[in-house]
Amino acid sequence: MHFLGFKWNNDNFSPSIQYTDAPNIGEVKFKDLKAGSVINIEIEKKKFCTGYFSDPGYEKKLCEYKSELPPDSSSQCDSCRFHDSALFLPLGILKDYQRKIIEKQEHLNYINLFGKDIYKTGVAAKVRKYTRIHEQGSHASLFFTECNGVIAREIEEFISINLSIKQSINVLAKIKSVYDYPSKEEASDKLHVMYSEIIKILPEKYKQYLLKEPEFVYNIDFYFLKDKENIIYEAKDIYNISGTIKNIIGELLLLVDNKNRLLVLNSKLMLGHVIHITENSAFQPTPSENLKEIILSSSTKNLSLF
Repeated sequence: MHFLGFKWNNDNFSPSIQYTDAPNIGEVKFKDLKAGSVINIEIEKKKFCTGYFSDPGYEKKLCEYKSELPPDSSSQCDSCRFHDSALFLPLGILKDYQRKIIEKQEHLNYINLFGKDIYKTGVAAKVRKYTRIHEQGSHASLFFTECNGVIAREIEEFISINLSIKQSINVLAKIKSVYDYPSKEEASDKLHVMYSEIIKILPEKYKQYLLKEPEFVYNIDFYFLKDKENIIYEAKDIYNISGTIKNIIGELLLLVDNKNRLLVLNSKLMLGHVIHITENSAFQPTPSENLKEIILSSSTKNLSLF
């Protein structure tokens, strides 16, 4: 299968693999991932463009050019990356037609909480609001505005600059904080305190877009998180990995291997590759020389977030 990434369902909050049977041929399909399943993943070195998102439905569209990519490149060809540019480029460098794309779409501003003390501000298209927060792997979220995409990004940038809240969090920070999550009550309290700080500094022209009641989402309920761990092994440069699925957190796949080690695989490393997944197969050994031991922190205050 041609791996197009993990897809978090916006309605039932469950993760699945998004793929096509062959690179950029046929229909986009979905394969459910369940905690407790034993899987073996083989990753081919060949890499192909993962396509782009439709406007305005955010459905995956296949690359028209069926582009093959260098193994160490990004997961999109120049054409598909340009098509998606309105979705991620800063407002200041968007062209007029790109601004019009997001200006006609309903968006929400949110605050994400990773671990107990890492905050991120962001925007999500209304049609994929829950998909957005779950694919990032945040432990809890608070939606607080509804407006068009241009205004939402203006609010996001204002909050980031004036409250020093990050607009992106790196993978290592997410891994280290993965089991250091707050209780539902603690997460709600922290996010509402941050929301109060936003209200204090938010310009009047933006307050008309505030929700009457911010929407709190405790994402732990959907990540299969139960037992807490102290050590995790990050899998890099691996073309064969197997184990029992323990957790799926955003784009991170956590497996327990045949040596009872907890492995984490950043699914972005598989984007665009042809992969083969065998379920309920015998464990295959994972090369220990390609594993990086990470001590999971109980306090994330000193982590570098970029």
